[in-house]
Amino acid sequence: MVSGVDPVAELLRLAPVGAILDPNRRNRFSLTRKLAYESGGCKANRPILFCGYNPSTADETVDDRTLRREIAFAKELGGTYLVKVNLLSQRATKPEKIDFAEAERSFEKNVSLVSELAALTLQAGGKIIAAWGVPKGRKNVRALAAKAQDLLTGKSEFAQHWQTLGLTRNGYPRHPLYLPKTAWKNLTHFQGSCCN
Repeated sequence: MVSGVDPVAELLRLAPVGAILDPNRRNRFSLTRKLAYESGGCKANRPILFCGYNPSTADETVDDRTLRREIAFAKELGGTYLVKVNLLSQRATKPEKIDFAEAERSFEKNVSLVSELAALTLQAGGKIIAAWGVPKGRKNVRALAAKAQDLLTGKSEFAQHWQTLGLTRNGYPRHPLYLPKTAWKNLTHFQGSCCN
């Protein structure tokens, strides 16, 4: 990033409000929402980035259940923007349906964008939250997701900044959909290497 550039403006240039999907809409690389506040709101731009496992049905106009839960958590955390990214970019309602060859083709582009958006989120004073739950799907797909996790959480500039809303008993970051509405109060550091 060029010094002197507003990190939120750069983040919104790379991941504008709406969604970045490939032309066939099978891969979603990012989804961004501007958060509305009923009373007062926030004075500073503060993005909250959630990193899930793989995208489901949410797109530039439709919010799914997971996204609605993440929006609620982001508001409670004082966010003005929610940025949603994933370890894998292929859209599937069930991880078992992820096509490995297609996931592998989009892998580098996805991890690069997630990395850049996480860095910008931190520069803007925001939070980056690991929220992918227990990996599912075929063994090769799980291995690709583990590689993405290692690349993202093992980077020295990110390692101490990843947080989670809770851990499973095996050390995976809990999925937001399966957490109580007050889970944002328990935001804790996430050790990325715990799960592989």
